[in-house]
Amino acid sequence: MSLTAEDRFEIQDLLLRYAAIRDREREAFFALFTDDVVLEGPRGSWRGHEGVAHFWEQFERAEGRSPYHRGPMITNVLVDGHGDRATMTAQFLQVKGEPGEPRTIQTGWYECELRRVDGSWKLSKRVTHVDGVPLYRDTEAFRTGARWTSRDGEYVLEPPPTP
Repeated sequence: MSLTAEDRFEIQDLLLRYAAIRDREREAFFALFTDDVVLEGPRGSWRGHEGVAHFWEQFERAEGRSPYHRGPMITNVLVDGHGDRATMTAQFLQVKGEPGEPRTIQTGWYECELRRVDGSWKLSKRVTHVDGVPLYRDTEAFRTGARWTSRDGEYVLEPPPTP
């Protein structure tokens, strides 16, 4: 069975909630994902709810955060699917700055897979593509254990931790 209009609305709403609460409401954020979720992006790859916890911690300790740093603005959301599985792509724009001095710090797109679990749509996979920045899995950082981190809108590679 094709997705209903209600399914499409719920899926789009899920992504908007992801953007709105991603670094503010921990428990509500965790509820957006399946137990076996896979998150990928320039900063790393995470699996399951333990991985989501590590992903969340990156936002808590991100450098250069200002009170005017907001979640990404989402646009051009496309949803497709059948039954209890769906895919979604969407573009994003991230803005940061002081009052009267906003600036774009990154643009990109999400590729998502979703599953209906107990009647609710949840993200089972979310890949974040940042324009001009390779996915973590495609870099030497992945092979060495180094991590990409954002500093004032620029991505820099931090060496792997020493044992």
